[in-house]
Amino acid sequence: MLPELLTHLSDTQQSQAGTARYHLAVLTDLFSPHLFSHLRGKIKPGVIRKLQTFRQYLESFGEKEYDGSFVITIESQKSLIDSFTATIELEWDNITFLLKKETHRGPTTTTEYSSENLSSKSLTADEDAFFGQFYTTLKSLLFAKTPADITIESDLPSDPYKNFDNRRELYEQHLKRVADTIVKQIKEGIHSFVMPWHKNFPEAWNPVTGRYYSGSNMLILWDVCSSRNYKDNHWATMPQWRRKKATVKKGEKGTLIIIAIPLKEEELKKRAEKKKLQLTLDLIPPEHMQGELPPLKFKFARVFNADQVSNYNPGTPDLFAPVMDNTERINLFIRNTEADIRIGGLRAVYWSDKDYIEMPHIARFHDNPDFPKVERYNSVLLHELIHWTGHPTRCNRKLGNVFGSREYAFEELVAELGGAILSTEFHNQLYPRKDHASYINNWLRVLEHDFSYFTEALKLARSATYWLYQKTGIQNFDLRDIPPAKVNPDKLKEWGFQQT
Repeated sequence: MLPELLTHLSDTQQSQAGTARYHLAVLTDLFSPHLFSHLRGKIKPGVIRKLQTFRQYLESFGEKEYDGSFVITIESQKSLIDSFTATIELEWDNITFLLKKETHRGPTTTTEYSSENLSSKSLTADEDAFFGQFYTTLKSLLFAKTPADITIESDLPSDPYKNFDNRRELYEQHLKRVADTIVKQIKEGIHSFVMPWHKNFPEAWNPVTGRYYSGSNMLILWDVCSSRNYKDNHWATMPQWRRKKATVKKGEKGTLIIIAIPLKEEELKKRAEKKKLQLTLDLIPPEHMQGELPPLKFKFARVFNADQVSNYNPGTPDLFAPVMDNTERINLFIRNTEADIRIGGLRAVYWSDKDYIEMPHIARFHDNPDFPKVERYNSVLLHELIHWTGHPTRCNRKLGNVFGSREYAFEELVAELGGAILSTEFHNQLYPRKDHASYINNWLRVLEHDFSYFTEALKLARSATYWLYQKTGIQNFDLRDIPPAKVNPDKLKEWGFQQT
């Protein structure tokens, strides 16, 4: 295959034809000094230097970890009948190849896409053939008489390990700003009981992986989404957006998040020293410090919102899924919880000892054009459903239920955040209940010196909503089987709580 490309490959590399190592060697050989000499004087020197850096990363592929990605797009002239665009997306442990062919016939243009990933996996015959076609096209673009248009996007650091501390500092600074803002807004809303999450609390979601962002990442992405008025709280990395055929708009800046990855057995010895550094991170879950989770490695990545990319299509609706408006969807969700909800009481309350929710009749809720009573009713019920998930047979939060206690106030914060998440999910307005304002002083008493009080409540609230999503099957995508989050006993003790 492609004998003209294999001049510089060793006998061993050539004997591995059809393997990932072979194709990596072919790709590396393409970005050779011969290519750089050919391009000199035809394209900007800065682009050549970036291509040389790209080759260096290819040579260390799979061996040296780094945060970020390197994306090269090479596009032929549009004036041709058949024009091609070859895109290579390099991450430390994976390379994605995307080939686009456009055929121009008069006013009509047809487009074909094909893509494959190159990692350590063994390749099929079809994948092997694709890479051969890709390299042939890539070489014709790079060595064409008229230079192809080369675009390079990269957020790779010059020194990935030194960069780890820099990114950690930036991440923690952003998280501190978010924490300060939330505490300030809680103080400002102490009389009206209008909290920062009452406007909306959209869950940050990755449309490529189909997974929710959690923990501190969720807080940071919520902050950026709200402050910049993004339409959807959908986020992905630059290479992930490209897998959706979307591209990050020129000049857009990514938002830094942290990713925890479980370490495999064979990686532990290699990372003994680096692990010591990582264990100093305050972001490591307490469960990990207690040895209940596998050892983790951490990396930082920049993600971009859906409003920061072009050509993003959220996807084709499931033709077999029922078409429902917001009211129908929320009613289905409530039914599918199978909660014991008893209508006719004077107040909304979850009776934990008898395990049922008492709700006033909907007619008792005030109605106005800006805030229909059905939305007020649903907002209150979603709040009580979060309380309902705390039962030992469900999320088992084991928090005290003595009215006015510190434990009760913390559980109210969990229900406040969980209810806000659900109301936002179902496009239902949030109904601030002034009778809950008495809890704010309890929250602030701890929040002003320990913001983990909020993040711990958010963790439990997210766990409750996730449990409800799993129970009801309301989402139109598959959810991973994740056990309910545990209450951190060390934090409860630190806050002076008594567990039941």
